[in-house]
Amino acid sequence: SEGRILHARASPAPGRAPSFPDMIADQPTLFLVIAVTTVMLAGVLSIVAWGHWRDGLGLWSLALMMFAGAFLLIVSRNLPPPPLADGVVFRLANYLFTSCAATMLWAVHQFQGRRPRLWSGIGLPAFGVVLYTFSADWVYGRVGIGGLLVALQAGLVALALMDRRYRPTGRGVWLVVLGMGFTIPVFLFRAIAVLVLDLPVADYRQPSLTQTLSFIVPFMTVMLTSIGFLYMCKERADEAN
Repeated sequence: SEGRILHARASPAPGRAPSFPDMIADQPTLFLVIAVTTVMLAGVLSIVAWGHWRDGLGLWSLALMMFAGAFLLIVSRNLPPPPLADGVVFRLANYLFTSCAATMLWAVHQFQGRRPRLWSGIGLPAFGVVLYTFSADWVYGRVGIGGLLVALQAGLVALALMDRRYRPTGRGVWLVVLGMGFTIPVFLFRAIAVLVLDLPVADYRQPSLTQTLSFIVPFMTVMLTSIGFLYMCKERADEAN
């Protein structure tokens, strides 16, 4: 029967080990899961931060909503028909990504009771907006320089937390630093691959390990850093009590 034929075709030949295709995540499904999970995490942090907005949790929740919104925009490209043109989608998504990183920096500084410098808190995201506005078709700018910008913004968050003058005690801070440490090498590699090695950039919907890591690692960063930041606030509350 047809069922037996299909079963026979799917079964490996006797004496041979079964072969499996490369495990590359389906990009649209991956993005949707990331967006939904991030929205839930932002909601949880907002509930925890209610009434204590000066600890930075409110800003961190806002950053997570920006992160989720960027992925929802990218997912919208798979709707029939897409509500927005590809150029508009990628511009808006990149605006949200660079704004997310800047808002995380503001959240860290608010937790520490200080303000970020003008160039890092406002100048870098403003540069990102200008860059992504005029580099939709310029791969070197959008992927290369954009990758350096993301790595720089993540590095600034980590450096702000490691500043001995403001570094909180406890283990939460190291979770945030570790999470940012995951993002920096991935986007540095993307930038070097485009600007130095002149490697081609695949469409995000084409399955590849590089594309998958480019979105999985930032998601890991968001989860790890958010747990770490929440733990930082808990450790401070425990010290106060």
